[in-house]
Amino acid sequence: MRVEAHPHYWQIGRNGQIWPTAELASIHRDYLPRDFDRVRGAVDVQRSVLVQAWQNDAAGAWLQAHGATDRYFYI
Repeated sequence: MRVEAHPHYWQIGRNGQIWPTAELASIHRDYLPRDFDRVRGAVDVQRSVLVQAWQNDAAGAWLQAHGATDRYFYI
């Protein structure tokens, strides 16, 4: 089983998320599990460990909600 151990997910503006800033143009957008899904099959990743991109309780709860509803994630 292949596990991707370090994908980060974020929604700019949600849960106080202010990073990545506009200066990081290549990643200044939301990055959600559906974005990872687009590449997951090409590299045969069967599971991933969620990593919190913004450190507060609301962001942690948001991430855990993704982990609870998607069989690909370990939280």
